Amino acid sequence: MTPKQEAQVKKAGMKLAEALDKAGDALNAYSRACLNAGLPFKGADDGRVLLLENMVEYQMYLRSIYDKEGTSI
Repeated sequence: MTPKQEAQVKKAGMKLAEALDKAGDALNAYSRACLNAGLPFKGADDGRVLLLENMVEYQMYLRSIYDKEGTSI
C-alpha cells in the first residue's frame, strides 16, 4: 500500500468512526423514544441494543487503529 493509499484508508476509517458515533446517538434517541412510547423492548437481545453494541465496538476499533495520535482527520 502506498503512503497516499494509507492516508486515504485512515481518512475513510476516521470518517466512518465519526459516522458510527452519530448513528449511535441517533439510535439511542430512537430507542428512548420507543421506550417512552411503551413499545416492546426485548432486553439485552433486542436488535437495537445489539446494533448499538456492534457500532460502538467497531468505532472503537477504528479509532484504535487510525487515531493513534489522539486527533481525528
